Amino acid sequence: MTLPLRLRQIALALALCASVAGLFLLFRQRLWQARVITQSPADHARVEFRERLLSLAPPAPGTTLVLALGTSVLQAALSDVERLGPLLEQQLSQRQARFGPVNVAGVLVPALDLELLAGDLDSLLDLRPTLLLIELELLLPNLPYKLSMRDWVLGEPAWAAWRTRPKQRHERTQEKLEQTRVAFADAEVDRTRSFPIGVRLIRRAMARGVTVLVVETPPSPTARSLGAERLVRQRAEAMAPLLTSGVTQVRLSLYLPDEFYSDYRHLNEAGSRRFVSALLPRVAEALLERR
Repeated sequence: MTLPLRLRQIALALALCASVAGLFLLFRQRLWQARVITQSPADHARVEFRERLLSLAPPAPGTTLVLALGTSVLQAALSDVERLGPLLEQQLSQRQARFGPVNVAGVLVPALDLELLAGDLDSLLDLRPTLLLIELELLLPNLPYKLSMRDWVLGEPAWAAWRTRPKQRHERTQEKLEQTRVAFADAEVDRTRSFPIGVRLIRRAMARGVTVLVVETPPSPTARSLGAERLVRQRAEAMAPLLTSGVTQVRLSLYLPDEFYSDYRHLNEAGSRRFVSALLPRVAEALLERR
């Protein structure tokens, strides 16, 4: 057999193998898509949560792990959460504290409902975090959601605003704001679903020596003006017994104007920088108190 013929046979075999591998990957992708489509939203939320936990690993000896557990509100407030580790190390070194590496990892709860994930929450503690940062919104949900500052407060999407007369835009804005006031007026803090599960997680974490901080992300001025202060008071009443058992609630003296929000609740990049600058010293203090 001549060498060129042999090379052609090898090339043909490699091409055949590549085709088979491509067909296998395509079949696997279609199978995964079919499985996701047939899943209920709750099952899909559990899958996402478990996959996130599997992507994390317990810290190496001498490493401090801070886990941030929350909704998209906390995710937006922390922005690029992995960059917070070096920033925390700077905070600790400025206090002349000898700490090893600090890792910060965020775990998003996709469904805004801890009850859906109750069977998986202990896996968080298996990661051996030093500090657990939990968003208050996750424990006591029910600020009205899906309010876009652009569409609701400004009255029109940006692409259509130029076509709307100022008087019409004002009337539509007032109509939207009134609908939002009704939503806030009807909203109540839910203490029956996520809260008992969150309290159980917190107590198990503290029993393992984990420091727990419950952080409240600041609502926008628009949200406060529409009645959010009443919900804030309801949350404070619900949290009072828990705070007497050693849990620390972090309420930052941070009042940002609406331009620091991408909607009424989620901070934008500029707002995230302000939030992180205010939060990290409190986290550093909590870590130092452990020593």
